[in-house]
Order: sequence, then structure tokens, then C-alpha cells
Amino acid sequence: MNESPPAPSKFFAGIDGAAQGPFDKERLEGFLEEGKLKLDSLVWNEEMDDWQKLALVLDLQVPPLPQLNQEKPAQGRLVLAFVAIFLLGMTFGGLAIQYVGPALAQDPELPIYVTFRTSLMDQGLVARFQSFGKEPLHLKARFVNNKNKNKVDVVVSLAPGEQKEFGWMEGWQFESGETVFLEHDGYQPKKVLVP
Repeated sequence: MNESPPAPSKFFAGIDGAAQGPFDKERLEGFLEEGKLKLDSLVWNEEMDDWQKLALVLDLQVPPLPQLNQEKPAQGRLVLAFVAIFLLGMTFGGLAIQYVGPALAQDPELPIYVTFRTSLMDQGLVARFQSFGKEPLHLKARFVNNKNKNKVDVVVSLAPGEQKEFGWMEGWQFESGETVFLEHDGYQPKKVLVP
């Protein structure tokens, strides 16, 4: 009996805050060269238990990060956060929704991918929130229509590895060009543009 060679592995990659793919390793290398992906970008396929850094999948060596002084007092970080929030002027439930400077620089990236699909009822787009973390998440989410400035604040709760959808049936009809802001204590905030 002739056995056919195994099909080449295809991977999904985190690009612009959303899971995209599948792509073969050669295409991932191309994205790396183009600057669309970095060595620490996360990729996944069905053969993997969890998302992994691109450098590991491509068997590349990642240079060590320079040692940063991580012994900064918490009070100093808090003061920097409040100053940055004041200067940016953008708050969400009392917390910054975009980059707030050094105060959050050491927080890990939010372990979530956001993708969009067309609504089955032809009512705009539906957002898919996919957790790839190991802990439950309770996300503070703000959806903003950049044309008419309408916005809504919701909480999206996800178990590890869980996916949830949010669309017009849940109270928001997504349109291209809108913005999704996501926050969770202990993680860097995430901003996603609706394609």
C-alpha cells in the first residue's frame, strides 16, 4: 500500500490583532521579512496544543531581550499611568483604552484574537472573540462607530480557549471602519479595527 507524504503544516497567525490564515511556513517567513509578523508573533495549527511564537515554529533563534530595570516601585508606575491618561485624554471606565506609556509596557499582551464574519441574517458583521490564554478573561469592551460616534460598552467573559460571537442580536451591528477597544487588568489594552 502506498502512503502519501503528509500534507505540509498550515498555520494561523496573529496579524493586526486577528487570527488569519491558514498559511504555510514559507508564507510565514515572507510575512516575517515584510515586517507583517515578528519573531514573537503567535501562530497555531491543529497539531499544536497552544499558540506558539513564530521563532519556535520556524526554528529560529530569538535574541535575548536587554535587561530592563524591573524594580520600579508600583507607586511610580501608577503616577506615570495617571499622567499618561490625563495627557491622552482618552478614558474608558476610568482606565486608559490605548497605550499609556511605560506604566503598561511590562504587562503581557492580551491573549485574545478578534475576527469578523458576515452576519447570517445580513445584518452587518459579527465579531468573534477567541481566547488563547490559560486563565478566564472578563474583558471590558467598547465598540465605536467612527462615522456617527455611537458607542457601546459591554463585558465579554471567556473561559480559556473559548470563542464567543457578538453581533446585531447581542446589541451591536459591526460595520467596516469601526473600532473595538478591549481591556483586562494586568494586560496591555488592545485596539482592533473592523475590516
